[in-house]
Amino acid sequence: MKNCRFCNAEMEDEQAICPACGKDVTIVSPAKRVGAWVLLGLFVLTLAFAALIFLSAPKDVEPGSADMIMIQDTERNFTAENGEHAADVVATCKRAATGNAWTDGLNKLGIGVVEKELTNAELSLYYWDAFYNIYNQNAYYLSLMGMDPAAMESSKTEGGQTWQEYFLSVALDHFREQTAVGQQAKAEGFKLPDKYSEDLVAMREELGNMEDIDEQLATVYGAGITLEDFFAYIEGNYYYSAYLEQLQEKTSVSDEDLDAYYAEHQEDYEQSGLKAIDKNVVTIRHILIRPEDSADEGSWAQAQAKANEIYQTWQDGDKTEESFAALAEEYSEDNAESGGLYEDVYPGQMVTAFNDWCFADGRQSGDSGIVQTEYGYHIMYFVAEGDTIYWREVVRQDAILAQVYDKADELKAQYVLSYDLDAIAIPLPTQIVPQTQEEVQLPTDAEPTEQPTETTAEEELSEMQPEQSIETVSTDELAEMGFDVETAQPAS
Repeated sequence: MKNCRFCNAEMEDEQAICPACGKDVTIVSPAKRVGAWVLLGLFVLTLAFAALIFLSAPKDVEPGSADMIMIQDTERNFTAENGEHAADVVATCKRAATGNAWTDGLNKLGIGVVEKELTNAELSLYYWDAFYNIYNQNAYYLSLMGMDPAAMESSKTEGGQTWQEYFLSVALDHFREQTAVGQQAKAEGFKLPDKYSEDLVAMREELGNMEDIDEQLATVYGAGITLEDFFAYIEGNYYYSAYLEQLQEKTSVSDEDLDAYYAEHQEDYEQSGLKAIDKNVVTIRHILIRPEDSADEGSWAQAQAKANEIYQTWQDGDKTEESFAALAEEYSEDNAESGGLYEDVYPGQMVTAFNDWCFADGRQSGDSGIVQTEYGYHIMYFVAEGDTIYWREVVRQDAILAQVYDKADELKAQYVLSYDLDAIAIPLPTQIVPQTQEEVQLPTDAEPTEQPTETTAEEELSEMQPEQSIETVSTDELAEMGFDVETAQPAS
């Protein structure tokens, strides 16, 4: 078990998203911005869309701005039931004029011009990844806040943008940013690290041997998606992620800049429970004895007596960490399987009495004692002090990522995105083709569905993906979209 660094709620070790506050507790890589490669076959969704494409003039996103475009045409439904227009080009991304007469002159002649086209099939990959990633991680919150997955073309954010338009905006923005970053990577002669190139080779071999690969791609992304479309999309994601990871590794932040970044965002950090306390992280073990009835004084007295008895047993023995861990495995009502171990505990992570004991001045390895909290009696054992100051590590990573994001925005702002709304036809994946009302059972993160015991083809496909961060929508981001997070309703 671990604790959320924002709200301190208990979480399973493998969880990245806190079930209590909905925030991503990992220090994420920049790959999050492009929308990570989705875990295929994880959920079976059911939506009903009609294919209806209205005419509109092509539009441009001019260079100089890195803001996400906002597709907003409330009379439009961009989804299609088939892949008839999968090969149609719907957008282009082109390097804008540089101001250098010689270079720009060559570009006008088609020499050295940097331009990338986006077809409906490729757009579908961006679009449905954005949908799956955001919805699968935030279904509970989104459902409370009025987002209807069965009618994304009509359910709207407070700003008037439909959810379908929102995901289309995300998809086109990802295409523009990925193009800009990828072109910069190639211009610098950047080569994919072995872990990425080897993944591509293994993925191509594995998926190329699947007889029903076209069917599986249609299940997840819609008709008309080819294996080559899929690999081109994945390779683009790889270049984007790997280049920004390299940039992140090369970026450093001085202590002065770190302090300035924290001061600039101090209110946000403190609201999430992260305070600038210059104490190193610690490793401890504890044995928790809970009262059977927290409202009954007699239960508390019994719990205290049992804690004292266990503590005395340990003191009468060899008083080692190993013997303490053995007692924790036998008696503790928290984290017993690891001998009550908590590593890298930082100031403010635990409840007050527990925290104060851990970070008392002069605390030494081998110190022990009993602490009472609202959870019960904790028999404590101090293992060691670590080498890092937690808040500084978090803020340092945030400050580095901010610089990396700024670089990505700077590159994106150098490109013009041209898109033609009347040409967009996003095919429905077969797993979300309209079904009867009895078959409609949308899973949420609050009510997980039972998974099949046998490995499906979709699951085999998902296992070939690289490990990347999953893009989520935090409650803060939902609030920025116009939702009243406190009441879990769309703001009026």
